[in-house]
Amino acid sequence: MQYFNWQVWLVHLLLELCMTLGYMAMHNTLWELGFSSESSLSHFQKRWMRVGITLIDLGILISLAYGNYMDPMNDFMYQNMQLVVISIQMLDDRLTNWEFVVRASLYAAFDVWSYLVYYHSRAQLLMSLVLLCGFGLVLRRMHGKWHYNASVVFTLVTINGLLYWLLHPQMQLSNRVMSVVIYVVVMMFAFMLWTSSHNERLHRAELKKLADFDSLTNAKTYARFHRDITQLVASAQADGRPLTMVMLDIDHFKVINDRYGHLSGNDVLVGVSTLLDKVLTESRLPYQIYRTGGEEFNIIFPSSNTTAAIAVVRDCWARVRTTPFATDMSTVHVSISVGMTALRPDDAAQDLFRRAYNSLYLSKRHGRDTITIEDKTLQLNDQPVALFTYTYFAQPIVDIRDGRTVRSELLLRMYDDMVDCWRLPQDFNIPPATTVHLLHKVLRQLQRRAVNLNLLPEQFLDPEVATVLGQFVAVASLDGPLQVELVDLPELERFKQVAKTYHEAGIKIIIDDVGSDNSFAATRDFLPYVDGVKFAMQNLRDDHDDDALQAKIEFWLRLAAQYHLSFVLEGIETTNDVALGRGLGVIEGQGYYYAKPVLPNLGA
Repeated sequence: MQYFNWQVWLVHLLLELCMTLGYMAMHNTLWELGFSSESSLSHFQKRWMRVGITLIDLGILISLAYGNYMDPMNDFMYQNMQLVVISIQMLDDRLTNWEFVVRASLYAAFDVWSYLVYYHSRAQLLMSLVLLCGFGLVLRRMHGKWHYNASVVFTLVTINGLLYWLLHPQMQLSNRVMSVVIYVVVMMFAFMLWTSSHNERLHRAELKKLADFDSLTNAKTYARFHRDITQLVASAQADGRPLTMVMLDIDHFKVINDRYGHLSGNDVLVGVSTLLDKVLTESRLPYQIYRTGGEEFNIIFPSSNTTAAIAVVRDCWARVRTTPFATDMSTVHVSISVGMTALRPDDAAQDLFRRAYNSLYLSKRHGRDTITIEDKTLQLNDQPVALFTYTYFAQPIVDIRDGRTVRSELLLRMYDDMVDCWRLPQDFNIPPATTVHLLHKVLRQLQRRAVNLNLLPEQFLDPEVATVLGQFVAVASLDGPLQVELVDLPELERFKQVAKTYHEAGIKIIIDDVGSDNSFAATRDFLPYVDGVKFAMQNLRDDHDDDALQAKIEFWLRLAAQYHLSFVLEGIETTNDVALGRGLGVIEGQGYYYAKPVLPNLGA
């Protein structure tokens, strides 16, 4: 062109913008197929798709060159679009080193073409190649992070446009300047489309993450598990590869929520999930971990049989049970029950899932804190089952003059999975070591470390129980003497022999339910050898009027004073009961008026 025509340049700009819009739509679609992690193509197919992108762009460049040959009047537009296509090739992200070399070679070939066909100067060719090396250095140093930075892209394309057009030997200056301007405008338009597509991908990825990953533990969700397991099983069956499924559950997680609160329960969930992921990563076995329920996780080991996976699973089991998990209130120790199974010929996904669930169920029925493989439970846990299914509830014994808690009565409870609640156990006769473990645990949760412990007659008479409780008192740093309460009385002579052992250890003996379950006739001979009595007036309300009830309380108060025994009025439920006790000179009381037995909380 020998003259400057605004209308022609405006038409060139609009045509190049339209062509760029179509080109970017095609390029982004191909990029999604070849580069995106969301692509449904296999790794092999993706690799060839990435080669195809470069070949398709090469075809576009050749088509533009042919268009320039057939329509030399619009050579500026064709050359500009060639430069746009090759620049987008060089600015593309997620390129490997080899892909960058291939595209750089294409860029160099285009420069040589420009030199031979369009009579560009050797200086222009040299400067463009120098800029190409600069592109490469930027890509390698910044690891793809700069691609969506508008100022960096604007600087690069402006320099490239200036080098390409301003050194053109056969164009007047105005045309060269307009070519640079159009090239920069079109490239920034392409960058805008590119950025929009990138942000849309990020948004889709975020939505997919919300759907596929649990926001609390960052493990994959049940929906993702349901989707993946079918594909993994089908793939393993088709290729004849092994596959192992592990289903695990945090033991007594509801108890953790009840005792420490749901926020602390969430802390434990996150801690367990993080630890499992760490152990699994260290194992170097391929795995997928999912949170499939409140406290339930599933782990898939593709390409691994149970022989290979069991070492990792045992490590997970051991690390969980020995790791204290920090919460905002304390540290919590937990254990896990595990079920494992391997894929069998002709298995469907639901068959594998059912066997893993059955194995997990067996681990729970065999005491939890263990691993079951193909219906065979391993004897991993040397702790008694009661340690994990029993706990002590606490009910305060108060000074009725001011309502201050002076000690707590500990009441044994057992967690029943079938009804999902704590209840009275069928068997109160738990081993002495378990009793001491539960005592230490409950003391950490009481502000005042003074307690009463209920014992059956056979427990009280067991020398091992007396010895173990004496050792407990020696190390427990209690705020008052340990008191054992007897609801039923043993044979007197054996009682006197064992009572001496308790007293030597500083343990006091209390007879519970005097005046009702334990009458005066039954308890009279025991009174010289005990330290206190508890009068349970709730046992007498139905068949005693107020005067008769008061008379009985006064009788036992006089006996307590006569034998120098402590006295606790049990069954206080109303303000009238409090007034009655105060009027009779009772100091210590207990009942629903003050508090029901509860699972103690930290700081309570």
